Amino acid sequence: MSKKLENNSNSNTVEGCNNKSSKIIKGILMNLLKQFFFYLRMLFDMTVDFVYGLYWDGRRKTIPPLEKKHAILKESAVRLASMIRNKELKSEDLVCACIERIKLRYEDAIKDARAVDKMIENGLTEEEFTKKPFLVMQ
Repeated sequence: MSKKLENNSNSNTVEGCNNKSSKIIKGILMNLLKQFFFYLRMLFDMTVDFVYGLYWDGRRKTIPPLEKKHAILKESAVRLASMIRNKELKSEDLVCACIERIKLRYEDAIKDARAVDKMIENGLTEEEFTKKPFLVMQ
């Protein structure tokens, strides 16, 4: 009888050992699988960025560079708020810098809008409306 108990306790120990090692192996495999999918996703993202970059890079309009007087606009909103609280920057100066920066693009935007209005006055073909879907009236 003691041999049976000894065999049972040995088998329980072996089963416990096998169970523990299988959990470890399963954990390792899951981590490897997660890493594989992470790198697969990263590769997919890089591929998509590359393909869209080929298409859009030539068509992209860049934002005009900041002048020295507008350099403060590179700071985060949190940093700007902190600078105003600490009296390092006046809120009026920040608002003026923002408005001046907007005016640079504002004038170009007005010119673009006038050009579109002129195109519509002269009449547009269906093909031009499909190229520029925001011109379609609903």
